[in-house]
Amino acid sequence: MKSPASRVDIAGWWYELDQRVKIGAAVGLGLIVIILCIAAILIASKLFPTSSPLEPTSDAESPVSVMPTAPPPTWTPAPTEVPPTEEPTPEPTVPAFAVDAQGDAVVYETGNPVEEIPAGIDIRVASIGAGMAVALESPEEVPEALAGWASGDEVLLWVQLYESIPEEPAEKLEWFFALDMDGDTATGRPAGQRPINPDMGYEVAIALAYDPGTDAYSTYCLVWAAGSWVAGPEVRYTIDESGALIGLAISREGLVQSVADNSGVTTVPDGVRGRVAAFSAAGAERVADFYPELPE
Repeated sequence: MKSPASRVDIAGWWYELDQRVKIGAAVGLGLIVIILCIAAILIASKLFPTSSPLEPTSDAESPVSVMPTAPPPTWTPAPTEVPPTEEPTPEPTVPAFAVDAQGDAVVYETGNPVEEIPAGIDIRVASIGAGMAVALESPEEVPEALAGWASGDEVLLWVQLYESIPEEPAEKLEWFFALDMDGDTATGRPAGQRPINPDMGYEVAIALAYDPGTDAYSTYCLVWAAGSWVAGPEVRYTIDESGALIGLAISREGLVQSVADNSGVTTVPDGVRGRVAAFSAAGAERVADFYPELPE
């Protein structure tokens, strides 16, 4: 332990030092302290490593919640105006009857095929249902153009064609319905006498005809009477604006009574059967289309 006299001597020594020496000594001492602090920090970091709080080792141990990254905004293009398109012209509405094949007309007398079918006779569909059934009462389904045209007291027959009837046909045309009023092959005009009835006897022929000589349409109803034909009730007709749909209407009561008086046949409303033929005649030969088709 130093005596008081020695402590006084050290203080006096420091006091007597030059001012520049004092400043240099203080700066040097300060640098030594700073170097020692930095060395201590480096040694401590190596001996005791720690994880950065901003980079957690696992999701469970992380004290920092990482916010999900929002997806980048998407660009939705403005809707493009589509120019209106013309709607297709709807086909005529027809009931759910069987559709006949197009282009199947034949020579009426022989059944031979023809190369060219005259316009206005190629049948698409007609008012004859399954099993050749014909509705005497008001049918539930009729083409839209004929809805309401026939009265409740009339029999309505119709035929729709693939092609319109020409405005001025150059040949004779005819649309002919043969009706078996009791469904009995043994009554009426004998089966097989004409190409239209190989499989039925028929008591009634109802038709619309066009004559180019007079440029006029006419209708007729003929009733079978023991080997000949007699006139039956009057027939009304219509052709729709398309020129491809024909409607025929005849008094139901008048038809049934005429058949009873001339054919001696009692009509069976649920048993009426029939076939329609469309004819085109140029000279002696007639081209015809049948609906339903003739049996093979």
